[in-house]
Amino acid sequence: MMRKIRFVSLIGAIGAMLGGYGLITPVFADTPASVQSDAQSDVQMMSFSDWKRDFAGKALAAGIAEPLITEFVQKTQPYERAITHDNNQSEFKKFLWDYLSSAVSAQRVITGKAQYQQYTGLFDKISQQTGVPGHIVTAIWGMESNYGGFMGNVPIISAMATLAYDGRRRAFFEQELLAALKLISRGDLSSLDITGSWAGGMGHTQFIPSTYLQYAIDFNQDGRRDLWEANDALASAGFYLAEMGWQSGYTWGREVSLPTDFDYWLANNRSDWLSLSQWQSHGVRAVDGAPLPAVDIEAQLFVPAGRFGPKFLLYRNFDVIKRYNNSDAYALAVGLLSDQIAGRAPLSVAWPNNAKPVSSNDIKLIQQSLNSKGFDAGAVDGLFGNKTRRALQQFQQSKGMVADGFLTTELYRDVVSP
Repeated sequence: MMRKIRFVSLIGAIGAMLGGYGLITPVFADTPASVQSDAQSDVQMMSFSDWKRDFAGKALAAGIAEPLITEFVQKTQPYERAITHDNNQSEFKKFLWDYLSSAVSAQRVITGKAQYQQYTGLFDKISQQTGVPGHIVTAIWGMESNYGGFMGNVPIISAMATLAYDGRRRAFFEQELLAALKLISRGDLSSLDITGSWAGGMGHTQFIPSTYLQYAIDFNQDGRRDLWEANDALASAGFYLAEMGWQSGYTWGREVSLPTDFDYWLANNRSDWLSLSQWQSHGVRAVDGAPLPAVDIEAQLFVPAGRFGPKFLLYRNFDVIKRYNNSDAYALAVGLLSDQIAGRAPLSVAWPNNAKPVSSNDIKLIQQSLNSKGFDAGAVDGLFGNKTRRALQQFQQSKGMVADGFLTTELYRDVVSP
């Protein structure tokens, strides 16, 4: 979910990485919390029936036919579980590797390889027309609906209407509802009774309505863009990635090895890009110790578990995958799953077991302690962003530690101690 870009997936509720690295937290807001609260207070002064009548006027102004609007008003009922899903934000966060263990499970890899082989002809055509490799599209298919095994059973129209009425993203879901009604009007969706994910994801590749409206394609040329049909859905995913800027001929990134004396200040800085030759000059190598490829491409170094876990060079296609779902965890899962579907080896380095699980209150305590010790961690807001990470690295450096910014249980105790 990029800035609530056009996608919500079945796994998309996991959201973006906290501060970009290492921890996962849901990210849903498009507007400041105060603005959302005011908007929510205004709409909750209405009944759901009053809200439907108000929305009907907006739909009419948007060109939706009156019979469909009337049917919407008559049939749409509150779906309270959508509010529960949208507000389901645990205080304690999940480690990246815990997420990856299920997202890139052995069974998902096995099924992905089988599907990739079964639909080889289709994936070859998609790749030829979009430049997006078939194993990337296959991995997205696996992430979004378990290769079509579960495409959601939630009544989408009622769920989105409930979120537009009572949720934290009122304007967003009103626009998604309008897009859904347009899709019904043009015949892409069969009726108001469609089902999918609680936030509007539909079909094999879980497009939400606005993305469906703008980017879905009729790949099998039967006159309808049907994302419950594999050809249309998979081709639409490839087309979307191509439209978002996929660089044909390149992959998402690669696992790499770093020298023992590596300067970790160069890592996890997502605003700077270095060429592969520049990374090589800093000692970065392939996992087997071989030189990096001699190609003219830029990358960023992603070290989510510091010196203890796997390290990655990420190419610009990694950010293209994030246009599908704005989460480092999601994009890394797609990349790693796609590699294994294509027959490449799994990660060569294990994830660590010495990480410190932290809540937002733990992070506030870390920020307070770092600030009191003279390391500027910025505002005490409970968010482990770049400034907090840099302050933690400065603290490590002052103690003669490897300054990788990775919070172990031992480092946590050192930081918060008087």
